[in-house]
Amino acid sequence: MKVAGHLYDRKAEKQGALLSSKAKYSTCKGVQCFKLSFIVITGATVLGTLVMLVLVWRTWSFYKGDVYARYKNKEEMAIVEEQVTGENLQ
Repeated sequence: MKVAGHLYDRKAEKQGALLSSKAKYSTCKGVQCFKLSFIVITGATVLGTLVMLVLVWRTWSFYKGDVYARYKNKEEMAIVEEQVTGENLQ
């Protein structure tokens, strides 16, 4: 919010449009008022996405080998227990 507000105020000052002679706040008209704010926020989002993808790529083998293996072993043990229990009941 601070980024967008600051950039909006700068654009409004450049346009020089005051609401009235007594007004403290200036206004901005047109799409250029938030254009730079949009570009900055979009850039931050893209950068965050790239960092997240790098982290996923770097930790992929750890989770595939360690964490998922634990769940796989638990599933296999549950299947074996069901087969053993089913054979004892018959």
